[in-house]
Amino acid sequence: MPVLEAVTIPPDYTLLHNPTPSQLQEVYRLRILAWERQARIRPEFASGWGPDDFDRIGQHWVILFQTHVIAAIRMTLHASLTDIPDAECFTGVVPECLEPPIASYNRLVVHPEHRRLGLGKALDVCCINAAGISGASVLLGATGHVDGTKSRIPAMVALGFKILGSSPVPYRGIFEDEGFQTVLAYFFKPTP
Repeated sequence: MPVLEAVTIPPDYTLLHNPTPSQLQEVYRLRILAWERQARIRPEFASGWGPDDFDRIGQHWVILFQTHVIAAIRMTLHASLTDIPDAECFTGVVPECLEPPIASYNRLVVHPEHRRLGLGKALDVCCINAAGISGASVLLGATGHVDGTKSRIPAMVALGFKILGSSPVPYRGIFEDEGFQTVLAYFFKPTP
């Protein structure tokens, strides 16, 4: 596994792995709060986004400011590409011959008042490190094309992710019009 820089966050913040159930409830509400300014949210997500099956099996990291969750991310491990969250976005873009486990990370959120402090990068590094330690061959991620989310691409590339292409189908997630996702991968092992 490549050596990454250490996870760093500003002194007034606390990074936690495996948050409590009440902190996860804060994460579900934060997902809406953090994204509602970027585009129109589908009505079914108005009260929060989660929990889903992947929230139940995933590893979570949160960053607290005082006692409040202000940033979060989720990572899951899978035996095949068909098992990952939003698998249809990766079909035909990601090599099918990947060796398991395959790591997937998603649902990165940072409260609008706490952005531009390196919190997203810290959470990215947590997931890269955890995926590498788990023996994953790759860590997959995707980012949408609504206002603001394209800014994730340069940050991910700077950490070593490779852009694989655009999803073959439009993503139907939280936003009314997310469009096609940009698919990125951090490879721990060379693909055949």
